[in-house]
Amino acid sequence: MKQKARRAAYRKEVKRLTNEHHPPRWPATREHHVPISFGFNRGIPAELIGSPANISYVDIDDNLAKSTMLDDRGRQNLIQWGYDYLVK
Repeated sequence: MKQKARRAAYRKEVKRLTNEHHPPRWPATREHHVPISFGFNRGIPAELIGSPANISYVDIDDNLAKSTMLDDRGRQNLIQWGYDYLVK
């Protein structure tokens, strides 16, 4: 499977898991503390990225400002999941 197709399949699976654990709730958005792109690029299983521990509801402006950056909770998740070598 090509990179673009693998990325799309990964994103689709994370979104499915996210919706399962945290249904959309307007006007808040769902933030992945370890971003989807970060997880894909580093081979982190979609099940972790889409898990309840990695998702919270936030204001859309805060989510857009964070973009693809790791926040403190994301760093904590990586350590807890055994990916501490990715924490800078």
